[in-house]
Amino acid sequence: TERITTLLVISEEELAKLFDGRLSVDEGLATNLARALGETARYWLELQKTFDKVKGANEAAAQL
Repeated sequence: TERITTLLVISEEELAKLFDGRLSVDEGLATNLARALGETARYWLELQKTFDKVKGANEAAAQL
């Protein structure tokens, strides 16, 4: 855990929030994810956009 938080330049609490969807990927984190895990920063930002769309659709469906 310490190594990944160091690579991503986030705290352990922020890492936990990222894993459970409570922390969004912004440009800075996307850059760090790209450097640490591969792909591009754009990939990580697009993945966040997709997650947000699906989450929003699921929340809207749950209210029906």
